Order: sequence, then structure tokens, then C-alpha cells
Amino acid sequence: MDADITRILEAILFMIEKLEKKQLIEITGGGFSFGLATLIGAGIVFIIGVIDGFIRPLKCN
Repeated sequence: MDADITRILEAILFMIEKLEKKQLIEITGGGFSFGLATLIGAGIVFIIGVIDGFIRPLKCN
């Protein structure tokens, strides 16, 4: 059983060594960027503000 674990660990280390630094830099994430998150957040806040304005209209001072 220890021999199996050793072989698995050696295989993992071999695969890790095959990835060069350049390849690691080129890996991109899941496509969800900070800009997209900001845009979604701003849209949600805007819609909440519009709904709040209709529900509780306040006079300007």
C-alpha cells in the first residue's frame, strides 16, 4: 500500500514539474472578472433605489 502511495505522489510531482512558469502564468480563471461583479452590484443597487423611490417618495429639502 505504501508503494502505491509513493507511485501516486511521484506521478503528481512529475506532472507539477511539467508545468512551466510560463504555462502557469497563461492559465486564466473562470471568466468572472472584477468589472463584471462591479457592474452587477451597481445594477442591483440602482434597482433597489428605484423601487425604494416609488415605495417611499421623499421631498427634496
